[in-house]
Amino acid sequence: MNNEPAANNSRLPRHDDLSLCHSIFGDQLFGYGVGCVCFEVDTTAIVCANSSFLQFLGLNCGEAIGHPLSGFLPRQDRQAFADDIHVLSKKPESTLRREFQLEGKTDTETWVQFNFIDRKSGNDAKPTISATALDISERKRLEQQLVLSIARFEMAQEHSKVGSWELVDGAVEGWWSKQLYELHCFDPAQGPPMLGDFLGRVHPEDRAGVIGAIASPLQPGREIRLEFRSDPGLGPMKYFAATIYTTEKNGNLIWNGVNQDITEQKRLHAALEESERKYREIVESAAEGICVVSPGGIILQINEQAANMLGFSPSELMGTSILEWKDSKSVELPLNAIEEENFKFEQVYETKLKHRSGSDVWVLVSRCPLLDERGEIVRVKGTLIDITHRKKIEELTRNSAIAKAKLEMLSKRERQVLEEVVAGRMNKVIAKNLDISEKTVERHRSRVMKKLSVQSVAELVRISVIAESIVQ
Repeated sequence: MNNEPAANNSRLPRHDDLSLCHSIFGDQLFGYGVGCVCFEVDTTAIVCANSSFLQFLGLNCGEAIGHPLSGFLPRQDRQAFADDIHVLSKKPESTLRREFQLEGKTDTETWVQFNFIDRKSGNDAKPTISATALDISERKRLEQQLVLSIARFEMAQEHSKVGSWELVDGAVEGWWSKQLYELHCFDPAQGPPMLGDFLGRVHPEDRAGVIGAIASPLQPGREIRLEFRSDPGLGPMKYFAATIYTTEKNGNLIWNGVNQDITEQKRLHAALEESERKYREIVESAAEGICVVSPGGIILQINEQAANMLGFSPSELMGTSILEWKDSKSVELPLNAIEEENFKFEQVYETKLKHRSGSDVWVLVSRCPLLDERGEIVRVKGTLIDITHRKKIEELTRNSAIAKAKLEMLSKRERQVLEEVVAGRMNKVIAKNLDISEKTVERHRSRVMKKLSVQSVAELVRISVIAESIVQ
């Protein structure tokens, strides 16, 4: 004790029991960071303490001596502390180890490990207990971080429906995460199951694959992936994706595994496939033609009805540009609007395509853009109806109206002559039928051809036939 600096000794209390305090709590322990404290059993009032313990509290000697040690503990720990001291005082010369957090004037959280010793006192002295104290704050901090990390790890596994396991090569029993027990319906209290027990939870058709994966020789750095199902006889069937890999530590080969419940992904995938199947059935069985193109106009999907309009099979048109089948004059029409901005709006319009044979095909197009979550075009769907027949009727009607208008420019006699000419009669016969001269017939024929802007009898016949069609 004589080697301890005077500054440290000066922090000890000055009272009649000072020599005894020095003999027990000599400040020579200050250099090792070990705290010493002596306190009364009944009140826990601090009798003396060395510099290290005072530093744990962030107090000087005058601020600590005489104050109850329990007062420097969190309120929720004070009763447990009092109970420990009471038990210790009933067992002379006994020891007790406990860990408590100290609440002094320090800004940091201080945890201390106490080693309490019941010390005999004279008859006239109050019973006291001595203790050494070690600062375990860093260990506690690491333990709290570990607990937090484990909690986060378990939460992440729970949210992602993932469980993990570990087995040292050659060992009988390994380690399972909490989530792995839950995924495969095992009781954690029973410990990791044996391989046979685990295989009993696997679908009978998948057990051979699981056994093969486990039995496969695996070198560090390589991994095995597999999928398996749970036994439907034990409850609703689940789907699992598993990864097995090995690591090496301290010369030991360690098997590691991760199992993930992919039942929901499988369900969604099956629902997506079913939706796509139904969509294909609708597209293939639709009376209208359906064509889906990229923003650049490349045909991504086309049903048989749409392909047949152009004289092709669907497979022949997949991957081609819609512009390849556009009539050259129709490239100015809306479907030529391969510009992305035009594709962003729904539109109904008519356009002319080219048939494989070279003939014209008129279609009515109802265009609908398919957008992603950002509002960007990913595809454009078009519903096509063949209106070629209607277009021909419209053209015939238009031509008939024009022909009728031309015929209305003729006089009564000129129309009579026209009818005779269209019937194929000669001028002499026409003259006799109409009771006029042949020269008069020739004069009326000349006027008719001039008014109708034709050069031949064939053209006269055509106009007459077209004009009659609109009347019918």
